[in-house]
Amino acid sequence: MKKTLRTLFIFLILPLFFTSCGKKTHASLTADMIDQMNQLTEVLNTVTDKASAEAAKPKIDAIHKKMDKIKTAMDALPKPTAEEEKELREKYGQAMRDASAKLAEASLKAAVKPGFNNILGAAAEALKK
Repeated sequence: MKKTLRTLFIFLILPLFFTSCGKKTHASLTADMIDQMNQLTEVLNTVTDKASAEAAKPKIDAIHKKMDKIKTAMDALPKPTAEEEKELREKYGQAMRDASAKLAEASLKAAVKPGFNNILGAAAEALKK
């Protein structure tokens, strides 16, 4: 019996796991975007002066690149059905609103810090949009 279960796992379940791991969906990409927004908020909250803005720049740039890749992947997917959109709103709507509000607050606080705009340049302008 154990051998049968192991064989079933190896030949049927394990391949399904590995093929689904690489497949991006609206749900997985939405979760990824929320994660990146939260990470960006954390980094922006560390900006207190010119030195901390300089230290944050590479992290902000890296997060911005990841967010661009997520957006590109989302744009490449077929438009979600009305049912899928409803499920996405139900599952991620509150988390997205929370992440957006925290990011906006952190962006505004960081933007008024000395040196933020000079050091971060394009990334700072992108955050203002």
